[in-house]
Amino acid sequence: MVYAYTNCLPICTEMLLRQCIFLTYCCNSANKIVRSMFTCFGRVELSNCIGNLGIADVYMPHMSSKALRCLVFDRFLCITVV
Repeated sequence: MVYAYTNCLPICTEMLLRQCIFLTYCCNSANKIVRSMFTCFGRVELSNCIGNLGIADVYMPHMSSKALRCLVFDRFLCITVV
């Protein structure tokens, strides 16, 4: 409840969110090397992050980091308040 009232996320959720945002940027990068590295190594990590954050039902490759953070926080509040 403290996290909900202070508008913060737990550290483990924050770390997953940052990893998810980074991998999303790699997926959408204009740099061919970064995209190919993501294709080889990042797809599984991104799907794990999405699953652990509980947002597997959302299409998020073109979401901004702020929109993604708001979505994760809203889902966190729904779980916490119930």
